[in-house]
Amino acid sequence: MSADLVGRVGAVKGWARSVQPVIPAGLGGKVSQRVRDRPPPRGALLVSRDRKAVMSIMARPHQIPMRLATGAFILNSGLGKVRDTEAMAETIHGTASTAYPFLKEWEPQKFTRMLGTAEVAVGAMLLTPLVPSLVAGMALTGFSAGLVGLYLKLPGTRLEGSLRPSPEGLPLAKDSWMLGIGVSLVLEALTGRKCYKKS
Repeated sequence: MSADLVGRVGAVKGWARSVQPVIPAGLGGKVSQRVRDRPPPRGALLVSRDRKAVMSIMARPHQIPMRLATGAFILNSGLGKVRDTEAMAETIHGTASTAYPFLKEWEPQKFTRMLGTAEVAVGAMLLTPLVPSLVAGMALTGFSAGLVGLYLKLPGTRLEGSLRPSPEGLPLAKDSWMLGIGVSLVLEALTGRKCYKKS
């Protein structure tokens, strides 16, 4: 929470205390309207909007289940690559360089370790609610787009003349759900900000 927002919240609390019902002695319980009619400070009018802005940046409650499920899946995959780089380096690098020829210049173990590190980073962002959904969604979209590219570019992953997956390409085709989640997080964050600005 920013220092400016903290100051505004303090102003609201001070105003709220000042407008508590005052019952002077001898008035038989009549409430002083002079105190109650005191107008709120300017900061009070802006606090609710600032809180909405903060909530629009952080992960929203309905986003948490898909962020947790996707983040845990990617984090586990990344940790496996980092821990067992030597065992899977050749296979992972060979598959990736077939779809993206420029990766052939990379050393297999270095590529696999960097890929695993990237997966750990993306998974950790999704698992941390304080990371804005826009940032986590963009990271997930970029990562999953590369996986969908493997499905589209590798030979034998699709039925001839179709986008439908072949039996061999089905594991890669399933990565499309991560792309859908990433794009959804980005779009919701952007449209949510526009609605906030209009209000």
